[in-house]
Amino acid sequence: MSFKPGLDCYLARNTGNWNTPTWVEIEVVEELTPGDFWETADIRTRASPVVFGVKTMIALGFTVRVLCDDAATNYGALIDAMQSKTATIDLVVLDGPNTTNGSFGERGLFQVAGGAQPQPVDAPLYREFRMVPYPDTTNKPQWAEVINGTLNFQTIT
Repeated sequence: MSFKPGLDCYLARNTGNWNTPTWVEIEVVEELTPGDFWETADIRTRASPVVFGVKTMIALGFTVRVLCDDAATNYGALIDAMQSKTATIDLVVLDGPNTTNGSFGERGLFQVAGGAQPQPVDAPLYREFRMVPYPDTTNKPQWAEVINGTLNFQTIT
């Protein structure tokens, strides 16, 4: 049996440019919940009592819960992006290490659309950021997969 532990998952921010990314792992992540599910449109005809469906759009947004660490550069970048109405962050999300063949996920420009922060008295502070893909005509969302130890990207169509 083979399984993927959540501890090995990977979230990184590009500090370079889109075509030559420099990935910096965001290590203060406790939990990340990717959206990536297809919306569907129902197909109904008199030819069958079955309601069929066809994929239409994919929701790539996600939520990420991170430790509030003012000394962590990536945490600061997320806070800055949350406070800005226009800022975007180039992120890659993988279900395994960025050097392990078969690790899969997505890459895109995201806006930080929320940053809920419960403040319990008996625990460290975490902030849950809500990421939404940003519609950029040049740098379109991509599937990300590690092949031969290297991150490879394919535009989502």
